[in-house]
Amino acid sequence: MIEIKEVLRLRLLGVAKKRIAAQLRLDPKTVRRYLEVGEAHGVVAGGGREQLTDARLDAVIAELKKPVPHEHGEAWRACERERTFIEGHLQHDVRLTKIRKLLQRQGVVVPYATLHRFATQQLGFGKKAATVPLVDGKPGDELQSDPGSVGMYEPTAAACGARSRSSSSRRTCRATASSIRSSARPSRR
Repeated sequence: MIEIKEVLRLRLLGVAKKRIAAQLRLDPKTVRRYLEVGEAHGVVAGGGREQLTDARLDAVIAELKKPVPHEHGEAWRACERERTFIEGHLQHDVRLTKIRKLLQRQGVVVPYATLHRFATQQLGFGKKAATVPLVDGKPGDELQSDPGSVGMYEPTAAACGARSRSSSSRRTCRATASSIRSSARPSRR
């Protein structure tokens, strides 16, 4: 935002486009684009500082920050046609490079970058599961868990915040009075 304002301010002072680009260390094409949008909103070179109102600046920034519409190419459309194939293999933990080779065997040639982008944006590939914090105990309480199952806990239906293990034997990790008392005794080993 400050960059856009500076470009417009310097142009209103009569500074040349290339000089603005050099002074602000911007590409001349970027400066030209900023100035074209500014002129469309009434900020004309040599017109004086009063042209650069907050409303005009907001309009220029809003137009420059609009996402550029991008139409996908043929490779993306090929991925869309093979969506169920790709999705099925991703569910079975097949690597994306292997999926690309399998597609090539079927005559569907897709660059890896396009396949990766498609899988990430459309199929949620590579997204990590949300981490759920375990319930913390009160200060001084000891919390115990099975070290073999650390990281394998999922939220339970209970709203109390306890977490349970996601296997056939469901256990809960929580502090108990007996575990606190037993841990206070010295070990005899």
